Amino acid sequence: MRLVAAFAVTLAIALAWAAPGVAQEPTPQTAQDKFKAARDFITDGKLDLAAQTLRAFLDTPATDKDFLALEARFGPGVFQRLQRVVQWSDNPIADKAAKKLVDDIIARANDASRKVA
Repeated sequence: MRLVAAFAVTLAIALAWAAPGVAQEPTPQTAQDKFKAARDFITDGKLDLAAQTLRAFLDTPATDKDFLALEARFGPGVFQRLQRVVQWSDNPIADKAAKKLVDDIIARANDASRKVA
């Protein structure tokens, strides 16, 4: 009897969670949306997810216009501030990759700024 009751409660929770009308976060599609999502993950302390999202940002065809728009939106040095993250992951290989990724993002942003100047 307890097993049936536990199953019923679990099923009710699962159905309520998956019910239509329950808003779920949309997956960021544009480069700018992905960068904003990464910033949100950093704010929330989810640095491993932030690094994955930054990878997706860089893998998206981010244009010079995207980099300049993000700098205009979040202020000068927005990309350099990513270097303030001391440790992106407990995994040393993932941490090193994330730091390299940040360096790549900064280089792309600097290139975009130079083209405008």
